[in-house]
This record gives sequence, structure tokens and C-alpha cells, in this order.
Amino acid sequence: MKKLFYLLIALLVSPIVFAQQHYSSGYGNISVAPNYQVNMLVEAQKNANAKKHTTHGFRVQIIQESSREEVRKQKALLLKKFPSLRAYEVYEQPFFKLRVGDYSNRFDAFKALNDLKSTFPVSFIVSDKVNISEL
Repeated sequence: MKKLFYLLIALLVSPIVFAQQHYSSGYGNISVAPNYQVNMLVEAQKNANAKKHTTHGFRVQIIQESSREEVRKQKALLLKKFPSLRAYEVYEQPFFKLRVGDYSNRFDAFKALNDLKSTFPVSFIVSDKVNISEL
């Protein structure tokens, strides 16, 4: 039964496969006319990408609290101990979050996390939109 099934499939598929071949003694010429509208769309996309200031990356989240004041206290402590880091206050309902850094990959964020763990033991890495100019 299996052999009959495979034979039937082979007989049905072979004309379709051979129908794709075209035998010709000469070669044809194909000309493609450029479409100016496509070029305009490509240029518009290039300009939009040039204006883009963020990309996908990683940050280290220090704290997540419902109190903005607590987040600001932790931010002051962070900037006192690590003045070279850039801190971001984020509000995602119902929490205020403190995140630091603009890292293009998780490895760089992990190095910063190891430095921060001594002062902020509950910090962790999060995926976020990061500033391109800071990378």
C-alpha cells in the first residue's frame, strides 16, 4: 500500500516539476525599469531611521516602588556612588522604576549589574529602549 501511494505521488508530481523547465536555443533579454516611487519610499525610510534616537537594548533596574519619593532617594544615592552612570526614572502604572545605563548587549549590562549589586542587591537587567547616542 505504501509503495502504491509513493508511486501515485511520483506520477502526479513529476509533470509539475518538469513543467518548470523551459528549453530554448537562445537567451532572452530582461530589462527592469526603475520605479521612482520605490526610490522615494526608500529615501523616506532612510530619513526616518536617521531621526531615530532609540534602539532595542538593556538597562539595569535598581528599584521598583509605588512611591516617587523613594525612587528619587535611591537615584540620589546612585548618582552619589556612581556619578558616571546615567539614571532614568520610568513610570509604568502603578510603579515608578529607576533604571541605569544604555547597553547594546546583555553582557555589558551584566558587568554594570555586578558593580551595582553591592549597593543595590535587588537590581536586575531589563530589556528597554536605549539612547543610540549613549552607546
